[in-house]
Amino acid sequence: MEPSSLYRYRIGDEAVDELYTPSDANQEYCLNSVIAGPDGSLYYKNDSGKLFALKGAPSWTVTIEPNNGARRTKVYVKRGAKLPAPVEPVREGYTFEGWFVDEQLTRPWDANAAIAGDWLGKPVKGVL
Repeated sequence: MEPSSLYRYRIGDEAVDELYTPSDANQEYCLNSVIAGPDGSLYYKNDSGKLFALKGAPSWTVTIEPNNGARRTKVYVKRGAKLPAPVEPVREGYTFEGWFVDEQLTRPWDANAAIAGDWLGKPVKGVL
């Protein structure tokens, strides 16, 4: 780890991601808090008072709508990164039929877009 570098760690990750390391001339220890702007940019000062503004990396927001009463999930994907396959949701009495990009559930998901789950009811045995 480098002095003045910014790192990100999420619970469950195996390691930290390095977000930014300043040039050698600007590397000093930083005890100040990082502030996030409304556009996702990060701002912080090193111990010499030099202000750094880090613009957010180009990314896309993918909204996952499971259509099973559960909350929507937003996933942010950096340019060049692959979207991890969403966990298939569970709904009692239904079989999950896959992810789709349209509300009519006619176009299977294959790109960077909002996706919605489709469900097929299972026959219930022994119930009249």
